[in-house]
Amino acid sequence: MRLWGPGAAAREPPGPPDPQSPGGPMDSVRIYLRAPLFTARSAPHLPAKAVILEGTVDDRSNGGVLVTVTAWADFEGKALEGEGRRLFVPLAKIDHIELLGAPA
Repeated sequence: MRLWGPGAAAREPPGPPDPQSPGGPMDSVRIYLRAPLFTARSAPHLPAKAVILEGTVDDRSNGGVLVTVTAWADFEGKALEGEGRRLFVPLAKIDHIELLGAPA
């Protein structure tokens, strides 16, 4: 796969991300969604009306983020009851991500 310039295809593939670099995994985040997560009324697997997720980003790709969710909230910021869960959230679903505890 050629990225840019002559000889780009001969480059070594990138190694694992450096946790300290901007491209590395994040510690603690709050993800604000454009719309609530879908869940079936008859067998909910996620808290209904969840639009704010807190947890850690485990991995990122061009299509979304893999996040371990530890807390859920609705549009008003009210905490919702729900078990922790690992989710892939598509970028199209995300409005923005707040880095918690990151330097301003």
